[in-house]
Amino acid sequence: MSTYWSFASSSSVAYSIDANSASATASATASGSDSSETTNLAIAISNSESEKLAIQLLKDSVASVSTTELQSIVSLLNNITYYVPNLKKVSSWEGSKPYTIGGKGQYLFTGNGLVNDQGEYDGQIYLGNVEAVDATNYYTIKFPEASITACYNGFYDTSSKLYSFCGNFKTPASTNSYGYLYNGSLSATELINPNNFTIIQPVPDFKITICHDVTGPLTVGNSQTAQGFQYSFMYNSITKKYREISHPLSLTTSTYGIWQNSSTSYTIVGGYSTTKKVPFNVIYPKNSPGPNPYGLGYIADYDLTSDTFSNWTTINLFGQQDEFSHCQGISSYFNQKNIYTLNYFNKLVGETQSYILKIQRENNTFTIVNNRQIYDINYGGTTTASNSVANNVIVGITYAGAINPETLSTEVPYQCIVQDF
Repeated sequence: MSTYWSFASSSSVAYSIDANSASATASATASGSDSSETTNLAIAISNSESEKLAIQLLKDSVASVSTTELQSIVSLLNNITYYVPNLKKVSSWEGSKPYTIGGKGQYLFTGNGLVNDQGEYDGQIYLGNVEAVDATNYYTIKFPEASITACYNGFYDTSSKLYSFCGNFKTPASTNSYGYLYNGSLSATELINPNNFTIIQPVPDFKITICHDVTGPLTVGNSQTAQGFQYSFMYNSITKKYREISHPLSLTTSTYGIWQNSSTSYTIVGGYSTTKKVPFNVIYPKNSPGPNPYGLGYIADYDLTSDTFSNWTTINLFGQQDEFSHCQGISSYFNQKNIYTLNYFNKLVGETQSYILKIQRENNTFTIVNNRQIYDINYGGTTTASNSVANNVIVGITYAGAINPETLSTEVPYQCIVQDF
């Protein structure tokens, strides 16, 4: 008996795979078109590669129809369902957090949206389910008088009922780019209120600061020093103090994610190099889908009371000497103690890959829960960036190669959910 999987998009795109017969078919009809405009595609493939090639066939055919209108792609090989947000302004997703109000399945997504063809953009915030189709819970955050405001991640405090968001901004009058921390309510007027913003700049002569993640009172990110090198930091909004984050063996450290385990216990992720001081613009080159990996990934614990780091653990999935990698996001796995999900970036022989994996803390170190459950995140563009994770939901961007007239960008934002993880 043949086994079929099928799905459809809002633009009447339908797909199916017959795994047992080792063949795949795909058909697509644009909205409002007649049957003569339907594209049919079929291929016969070997049994050993049937699912993998069939999935790629579907991705290729989807891209040829309309990536921006596509609502769902099902990756059968990896048990991953992909979605494109039905929110016109979003050109990239950068952050995600589980949202505890409103029941299971709610998420806080953050990202950016271009406002003109001059490269200026504002931060974007969405609160809702993984499909991201409810525009009533969709907001813009903008640092006052800024030409550019990027929003990288957020956090909801169940005690204060307030939201925190972090990112960076630039004004027309300045050549520097500064980090910011927002703390306030989720409303259109408050998200542009200057009284709710704190400028983040670890050292006065730093040229660029990017705040990547916030949880509780702690914000983590990276800065460019006056000499042009990378500098990783943590900011405490209670004490108003900064501290450097430095892997004990490294010449360069970067930090991208932080998770709050308790009021005093936190876990961070990022990347480090033991062999070189890395310039900031190597990690953050122009026209890149995200920060570039330059060394090895890490995960570590931080204790707020003692202001100390511990349990530094290297994450190097493939063990290659010429492999560049880092961990870009972290979340608990549905509030299970000592269990986390991580976004992992890997760059080998010029090709960048994104993965999600599950990590557990054991005996003062971290280990991968199951090597068979390391999933490749590939939405089908030229490069897919997996930027953040919340439970088993990942957000990021892929490059489509053509400008979307609605978002003014070649980037396509996506959300995906990993089943049976």
